Amino acid sequence: MDNGRNFKLNKSQGNMLARAITILSFSVVACFFFFLFYLLLKFVSHFSTILLPPVVAIILAMIFKPYYIWLYRKLWHNRTLAICVVFLSIFLPIGFFSYLFGAILIEELVKFLNAFPGYIADIYAYAKGVAPTLIDFLDRHGLQKFLTGVNPSQYINVGFVASKLGGATISIGSYIANFLGGFFSWLVLPVYMAIFLSTRPYTGRDVSKAMIFLSEKKRNHLAYLIDQFLGIIVVYFRAQVLVAFIQGILFSILFNLLGLKYGIIIGMMLGILNIVPYLGNILGWLIIIPLSLFGPGGGVWLLVKIILAFCAVQTLDSFFITPHVMKNRTGLNTFVVIFSLFFWSNVIGGALGMLLAIPLSAFVAVLWRLAKREYFSNDLPDTKAESDNGKSNSDAIQ
Repeated sequence: MDNGRNFKLNKSQGNMLARAITILSFSVVACFFFFLFYLLLKFVSHFSTILLPPVVAIILAMIFKPYYIWLYRKLWHNRTLAICVVFLSIFLPIGFFSYLFGAILIEELVKFLNAFPGYIADIYAYAKGVAPTLIDFLDRHGLQKFLTGVNPSQYINVGFVASKLGGATISIGSYIANFLGGFFSWLVLPVYMAIFLSTRPYTGRDVSKAMIFLSEKKRNHLAYLIDQFLGIIVVYFRAQVLVAFIQGILFSILFNLLGLKYGIIIGMMLGILNIVPYLGNILGWLIIIPLSLFGPGGGVWLLVKIILAFCAVQTLDSFFITPHVMKNRTGLNTFVVIFSLFFWSNVIGGALGMLLAIPLSAFVAVLWRLAKREYFSNDLPDTKAESDNGKSNSDAIQ
């Protein structure tokens, strides 16, 4: 009796066992990387308020990097002088604009915040007259109490904020500490930006060199993906900031000419928020519609004119501004853009998620195209050549 010592698997059983082990190994590796990705997202989400200023500084440095390199070469390769000229080029126009229009914008903003509760009351009275049964039902579930608390001006009232803290010393201290922490994190943004401007930009090749446990082919793919992601951030934000600025100017001019109360501040707000695509348009209409209907000189005709002006700016943007500035470099359609905003703002959380939503989604699209070519097609991208191109651009300053 051999007690099973001569037990052997036939060919089909061996193949089945090999496939099972392969699937199990792949599942374990996939779960491990998913767990690492989950931990990374939790970390970024928890510290998003701290990470946001450095991320903004990195984006600004990447946007102004070509200008800095040009100045560096013209100013006798003096890094300090080039950085100073970059900051002067940024802050002097902002200061000049603030000197000319800052008082007007602040005055309009304060007036709007003070008038906001009145607009809410007018909307409530109008809705109660049109649908009293519905409003009574909502009142029983706390609508009126909620509307009473909707007053943006109260959040700049120190007494109100202190009362919300309960008067406890530890609560006030915690609030002050959080406020100062957030304030100083933004205060050092120029320092972050100067550091990122003066250092040689990292490329995918720099990262892939450290991945010695990967094959050369995988390192080339990794370098390619990193270079693509960095390129997407640069191209996207350079173009989107310009598009948002043009939109803000056009909205401000048209809203003011058509007689919309606080039209300048609302138009500029739409433009600034549109750095995150469609965010300004979505949030802006929550203010524009009630202000057009119930504000001073408002009515249906004013709302119609504002809608026509908005459509005119959007048409100009869709057919002329964005195609010439952005040139569809992200490769994302409107549905994917809007979905990305909601998805990444929930995954990462807050402003950081919305700021990086489009670059992250565009990177996922690049990753999918690379995976599809790698595993489903023989037409592979020349990732090594593209990575070397990215490296040559970063070697301008050593």
